[in-house]
Amino acid sequence: AEQAREKIEAHYIAELCNEVDFTKADTIQSTFERRIARRQSLITKCRQQISNLEDEIRRNSVAAERLNELLQILLPNSNVKAHPVNDSTFEFQRDGNPARHLSDGEKTAITFAYFLITLEDQGSSIEDLVVFIDDPISSLDSNHIYTVWSLINERLKQCNQLFVSTHNNELFTLIKDEWVNS
Repeated sequence: AEQAREKIEAHYIAELCNEVDFTKADTIQSTFERRIARRQSLITKCRQQISNLEDEIRRNSVAAERLNELLQILLPNSNVKAHPVNDSTFEFQRDGNPARHLSDGEKTAITFAYFLITLEDQGSSIEDLVVFIDDPISSLDSNHIYTVWSLINERLKQCNQLFVSTHNNELFTLIKDEWVNS
């Protein structure tokens, strides 16, 4: 009985081998395996791109929040705020509308705030940086001198080298007194 069963199995295996073109089946299988590998590679790339875009969205959201925090310090009576527009950009708005006709002082404050955030986000240690700031209070009134100086002193004091140029005698005196006395 056992031999008969083995002979029947061998017969059906032989018939299957005659009916099926295994070379063609191997080729088809190889083709599908290559397609699957390409699809998996594409899926991996897409997942990486999604992750990168999500990181960029988070960075821009955080950047807008941090920018708004600095703008609140620099322009406490202003209603100009940074609002994320899409995945990679933000715009400045006043009362929920695009901020048009920014004053020179507002532009200076926004630029200075953005500059500080960009320095912090470069990934370098602040102690390794050489920073040059050209007249950070131009177009700002005298009320802003101490605020700008406070931000420079607080955030950039640990720079490897810090250069500040100014035409303002009051800011110059603040810088000179701090650096001479320290």
